[in-house]
Amino acid sequence: MMPAMLSVLERLLVLEEVEAFEALDGAMRLRLARRARSAAHGDGALVAERGAGDDRIVVVVSGEVAVEVDGEVVASLGPGDSLAELALLGRPAARLVARGGAICVTVGRHEIYESTRDEPETAYQVLEEVMRQLRARLQIPLALAGL
Repeated sequence: MMPAMLSVLERLLVLEEVEAFEALDGAMRLRLARRARSAAHGDGALVAERGAGDDRIVVVVSGEVAVEVDGEVVASLGPGDSLAELALLGRPAARLVARGGAICVTVGRHEIYESTRDEPETAYQVLEEVMRQLRARLQIPLALAGL
């Protein structure tokens, strides 16, 4: 992994596209963008490891990242894609591997918690969005989820 020198503004623009952050106001997103990191990953490089305590939200800026579960590619992430809702809930449920090289922006779950700690309503809105995305990914009808 090599640093990809994206500016704070560029990281902010990337984070603004993450659905889980829609509830955050501009100032809060800017705080996250300042804490976020960007990195370039070569072909085959590990971006995030399943169950390794890696609780970063990974957003693909360019290139492609394969989503692997039990050694099998189950999805592919391209520019603007992320698995944010899974990282916010704990550990990543999949292994993320760069294919042909990728640039990603990452922000740790801890930074998100710290940014919303003093604003419980905003934290609740982020959690609501995370759960909505998770239900959609798992394809659980709202009626079955009791909502």
